[in-house]
Amino acid sequence: MYLNRSVDKYRGELLFGATDSAVERCLKNHMELDNMAVDPDHFRQGYGGLLCKHGMGVAAEDKIPVGIIAAKMGTYLYNSLGFKTTVQITLADPRPGKEASVDFWVQKWDPNESPENRG
Repeated sequence: MYLNRSVDKYRGELLFGATDSAVERCLKNHMELDNMAVDPDHFRQGYGGLLCKHGMGVAAEDKIPVGIIAAKMGTYLYNSLGFKTTVQITLADPRPGKEASVDFWVQKWDPNESPENRG
């Protein structure tokens, strides 16, 4: 069963504007892992970790830190891979009668700080 992913245009613009701003302010000089997704039928089977590890491997070869804009459900995976939260951002829809909010996390991983790359 798939969830309805339609978003009201105003909220979509608010969210994408905020995430673009977070990338600009927090993730300069980082490789950004963006638009990664796993089909819900395949959650918790290791595919998300494989996607991240591939990107992290490319970044490690180039000695470039990695940044991610994460939803709450993604933070568990990213934390387990060594990402650290830089900031949590909450956006609220300010329109009367449209009470809703969304949280996202800016997370970073630096291959130069990983134990296997020290020394």
